[in-house]
Amino acid sequence: FSLKRPLLFVLLLTLAWVVIFLLSMMLAAQLSGIPYGDPSLVRWGDLVTAAGILLLVWRLGWLKASGIANLGCWQIWLVALAGLVYHLITSLYALYGRVGIDLWQALRLPEARSILVTQLAVGLSEEFLFRGLVLYILLRAWGHSRAGRLGALITSSLLFALLHLSDVFTVQLSVQAALTLVLQTVLVAVWWGALVLLSGSVWPAVVHHWLVNALTGIQGVSMSLIEPNTLAYARNFYFSIPLALLGLLLVMLTPPYPSLSHSRRNSS
Repeated sequence: FSLKRPLLFVLLLTLAWVVIFLLSMMLAAQLSGIPYGDPSLVRWGDLVTAAGILLLVWRLGWLKASGIANLGCWQIWLVALAGLVYHLITSLYALYGRVGIDLWQALRLPEARSILVTQLAVGLSEEFLFRGLVLYILLRAWGHSRAGRLGALITSSLLFALLHLSDVFTVQLSVQAALTLVLQTVLVAVWWGALVLLSGSVWPAVVHHWLVNALTGIQGVSMSLIEPNTLAYARNFYFSIPLALLGLLLVMLTPPYPSLSHSRRNSS
C-alpha cells in the first residue's frame, strides 16, 4: 500500500500521529490532574508518538533505512553544526532583536528547563515521523533519482509545515503570522530533510530541531517578540531562505547516502 499509494499512506500516517498525540495529552491530563491545554502535556504526547513510531519502524524492519538507527557521517555533522549556528543566530535576531542569550542563567528558571525537555520530545517525535518515516516511505515509492529525492523532500516538508497552521488556534497567531510561519517552516524542513538524505541519519535534524526551538523558546521566557510579530516571522522567513537553497543544491549535486540508495530494493 505504501508503494502504490504513498501520498495517501503518509497522510493517513500523519492523521494517526495527530490523533494519538491528542489522545495521549488527554490521558496525561486525566492522570496528572493538569488542565488540558497546559504546555507541559505536549512532552507526553510527543514521547508517546515517538515511541509509537519507533515500534512501527522496528516491526517493519526500517530502523536503519529510515535513518533512526544510523548516526551518519562526521562531514554532514559539521555541515549540520554550521547550519545550526546560523539558524540559531538569525532566529534570535529575527524574533527578539538580539543575538545573545545567557543560557546558564536562564536554565535556573523552571520554565526554561521545562522548555528544554519538552522541545527534545518535540524534536524526536516530529523528526522520527517526517524526516524518518514519511521521507523514507516517499523515497521507496518514488525512487532515488534526483526528481524522486526532490519530490520526497519537498512533499514531506510541506506536510510537516501545514501542521503549523494549528498555531492560529493554539498560540492565537494572526492568519498572516501563521501563514508566514508555515512558509518559514517549509524552508527549514527542506534543510533538515537534506541533512537526512545526505547523511542517512535523522539525528542531525533532531539535534538542530531541538536546540533551535529550545533556545529560542528559552529566550522568550525573559523577552517578548518584537512588534509587530508579523515582522519577526517575516524576518525569520527571509533568513531561512539560504538554508533551503543550500539544502536543495546539496541534494541535487550529491549522491544519496548508500543505505538510502538501496533501501527500496532491500525493503520491497
